[in-house]
Amino acid sequence: MIHVNGRGRLLLTAELADSGSVTDWKTNLEENGDIGSERDNKSFTLGKTGFGVASSFSAAVYLPCKPAGSKLNIDKELNVEVSMLRRGGDAGTNRSDAAQVARSLASHAQYEMHCENAERLPRGGPIKWT
Repeated sequence: MIHVNGRGRLLLTAELADSGSVTDWKTNLEENGDIGSERDNKSFTLGKTGFGVASSFSAAVYLPCKPAGSKLNIDKELNVEVSMLRRGGDAGTNRSDAAQVARSLASHAQYEMHCENAERLPRGGPIKWT
């Protein structure tokens, strides 16, 4: 959690998981209320294999990742979530900010997890919504 002046502003998580397909992952986020409803969010790509979704208060990234040297025979992915604990403000700006933080966290987590065949992810610039 990131605090500013003693108040929580962002909740950041990155974990290696087995969420199934991108569709399963996104459905799970929507059902749990992690990303809002489908009509409230926008999707974006992250390189060739990554996928992201963002609402006016949160963003999440799905990125294939098999840690180097792993003996696991199942496909894993890196799941990143960013939630803004403060609500309000311009929805479009909030959505873009959350997506950019999620993209940066995904890039850092991918590096730290030593994902095999990791694609170099864009580090900056505007999010390209799909």
